[in-house]
Amino acid sequence: MKMLTKINRVILVMGVFALVSTFYTIGATKKQTQEPQIFPQYGKIEKIDDKFGEIFKPAAVVEKVSEGFISAQACLWTKDSVLVSDTGSNIIYSWNEKKGLNTFQRLRVYSTGLKQLYGPAGLTIDQSGKLVVCHHGDRRILRKESQNHFVSIAEYFNWCRFNGPYGIVRKSNGDIYFTDPPFDSIEQCDTVPSKELIFNGIYRITKNGFIDLLSSKLNSPMGLAFSPDEKFLYVLNQSEGKYEVERFPVKKDDTLEKPEMFFDLTGVIKEKKGQLGGVAVDKQGNLYAATPIGIVVVSKEGKHIGSILTDTPATSCAIGDNGKTIFITTRNTLCRVRL
Repeated sequence: MKMLTKINRVILVMGVFALVSTFYTIGATKKQTQEPQIFPQYGKIEKIDDKFGEIFKPAAVVEKVSEGFISAQACLWTKDSVLVSDTGSNIIYSWNEKKGLNTFQRLRVYSTGLKQLYGPAGLTIDQSGKLVVCHHGDRRILRKESQNHFVSIAEYFNWCRFNGPYGIVRKSNGDIYFTDPPFDSIEQCDTVPSKELIFNGIYRITKNGFIDLLSSKLNSPMGLAFSPDEKFLYVLNQSEGKYEVERFPVKKDDTLEKPEMFFDLTGVIKEKKGQLGGVAVDKQGNLYAATPIGIVVVSKEGKHIGSILTDTPATSCAIGDNGKTIFITTRNTLCRVRL
């Protein structure tokens, strides 16, 4: 009888252990398969062509993942986070789903003594893995050498200070291309006393540190991006009441041929006026242009296939998370759409 009681106790303990293990396994499985956090919706997605459905799922939405920026102007995906440059606060922020929004880098406030109220704009990573910043307010290109230590890699062309660098991109060979729109491009001012250059250019910083002027023909070159094969450089450009995507064929020596108008954004934007911003290109060659209505998506053939309409004008976009997500900035918010 005593032996039977002992056996029953052992069976009971084993049963309790198995039950606890089952609950733990179920809980762990639920945790592993838990859906990503859903954030407030901020706009809508507009399909125009069937090809748009190859990029975005029918249930895709625009999510507002963070807000509170003074004037966000560019974003860049890194290994596990998206960086956002805020020209209004002179701060570069980082965001990911686990940690939320954090200050990544505070920049020196107008170290050249200029009094404009804007800080960093375009961001890229150079061939050695260092962050390179278009400091729009300081009118130069900075490279981050270590924590809180930056060096200037481009300030002047022909002894004249740049207008205010805005967009930037790195080519696979290590050269860095950037745009220099009208002085104070956030408000589109081309006739202020501090403007030293008589044109608005597209430049290249070679891997050896030389600065080349590649084009001086555009009215206001803003964001720029290479095609996947790097045979073309796309540049957003605007003039009085006109918005365009220009395409430059890239020569064998990595300079640029004369541009051709790739897509006219004017009719898409219609009556909603404002500034163009950044641009991104995915692996399939589709182009994403930041405009006053949001992100206009254009196929590699130059056809408008859809739009990501944001509640306020978009300023930039970046593809990240291993091509699974497009991140979008407006002046005050960071949004995302699952691809």
